[in-house]
Amino acid sequence: MKEDILYLPSAQKSSVKTVGLKLNTHRDLPQASKIKHVTVTMNTKGQFDVSICVEFPLEIESIGTPTNILGLDYSQSHFFVDNEGKKANYPHYYREMEERLVKEQQILSRRKKGSKRWEKQRLVVSRLQMKAANQRKDWLHKKAYALAKRYDMIVVENLDLRAIRQNKYYAKNQQDNGFGYFRQYLTYKLEQQGKYFIKASKDFASTQLCSTCGYKHTALKGNATIREWDCPSCGSHHDRDRNAAFNLKQYGERYTKEEILPQTVVV
Repeated sequence: MKEDILYLPSAQKSSVKTVGLKLNTHRDLPQASKIKHVTVTMNTKGQFDVSICVEFPLEIESIGTPTNILGLDYSQSHFFVDNEGKKANYPHYYREMEERLVKEQQILSRRKKGSKRWEKQRLVVSRLQMKAANQRKDWLHKKAYALAKRYDMIVVENLDLRAIRQNKYYAKNQQDNGFGYFRQYLTYKLEQQGKYFIKASKDFASTQLCSTCGYKHTALKGNATIREWDCPSCGSHHDRDRNAAFNLKQYGERYTKEEILPQTVVV
């Protein structure tokens, strides 16, 4: 790679030994970085996307014991609800564009496949799909960055997102919000600052536990219609999502005490 031109080897039987691609980079490569591998893909608009994996030295200083901990409970309608009661209110870019996208896809289906009019309409559909995807990615990165900058530790549920996608009532909404990507972004943005991203263990029933007394209300299991409930043990009234998020925060506090503090104690 030299002066924003990436040189790639061509096929063995080709008379052209190397192919140079002019790159439109969104950021400079880190200093003293070494390119490990390059992935070139072509999107539906016929444009090439180049993903460059580099290796470079990076000193990460741990913050030590986290003090500002946030619990995030996944929500189908709000994307997530935290232990402070704040809701992410994801904009649902795909659903907002879905009506227009359906109309354009119907027009595409009436075109003769392979014709100039079909290709022109295919690009219209492709641009709409890419716009929704880019809007989603931009929103997820900005939200993850804001949280990673503010909190020392973020705790989430260990959700099986593949299982959620198999539910016909939740599949489209879950694919639209991209919560799986959001967890990935949070992970590396926190780790780069020496902070912590924690997934609660799979057997931790954050939704069923009373955050006040710890009573496990098993009637909530598998019943998403109950949004508010009163603890049969202590009588505390709970909002389902905020209570789960508060339980996740408490999980992070226990994790700090049991796993992180013993490592930071100087003998």
